[in-house]
Amino acid sequence: MKTKIYVAIVAIIIGAGIFWFVRTGQTSPTTTPSNATSSSAAGGSPSTTPTSYKDGTYTGNATDMEHGIVQVSAVISGGKLTDVQFLQLPQDGRSGEISSLAGPQLRSEALKTQSAQVDIVSGATQTSQAFAQSLQSALSQAGA
Repeated sequence: MKTKIYVAIVAIIIGAGIFWFVRTGQTSPTTTPSNATSSSAAGGSPSTTPTSYKDGTYTGNATDMEHGIVQVSAVISGGKLTDVQFLQLPQDGRSGEISSLAGPQLRSEALKTQSAQVDIVSGATQTSQAFAQSLQSALSQAGA
């Protein structure tokens, strides 16, 4: 009887561990050597942030997602990303609510990182990915 209980407990623990790994997408903690390039969840490409950008305002590609189009422009001044402006962003219904919450977070993070390598905003995965794609196309035009 005790053996069956132990087996059941072990099975529950293993099942919970597998669920956690699948749910979080993590298989083990990782570290990145200081000389390695990294990628973000939204951008998905290696970090290619130039030391400075060419000054100007650059319009990113319009990125179509399931609930609308996201398009941004990048304002570069003094070789730095100084503003990200939304040219197109879903505004209606639930998509509008998500955009109004995610937009400022994405803009702030892009200004902080000086790149399109932004983390996905919880609950706004598609908006975050579309933002990163549009901003990356604008920053590519401004590349040093």
